[in-house]
Amino acid sequence: MKIELLTAMLDGQKGIRKDGSAYVLDESIHATFFVGGSVEVMSVPRVVRVELGKEICALLTAKRERFMFPAESILGLKLEEATERPAAGSAGFR
Repeated sequence: MKIELLTAMLDGQKGIRKDGSAYVLDESIHATFFVGGSVEVMSVPRVVRVELGKEICALLTAKRERFMFPAESILGLKLEEATERPAAGSAGFR
């Protein structure tokens, strides 16, 4: 994917802000990037930061893993808003 297309996909999305040449994703956003070559597709889940270079895209995950790929290897991305979990309460016994 071209850097311009990836930038267009990330710009203006709820929960994503630009920080220099990088994009920072809020905790409320669950992002998965799909990266592939000619045969196999790999998913990179829980991406919290996307750093864009001239030809390289670096993905930083919530586990602090850093994946670096040629921008052309990025096939797509999935964005999900985190659902609110109900507050911890009693088990229903009185």
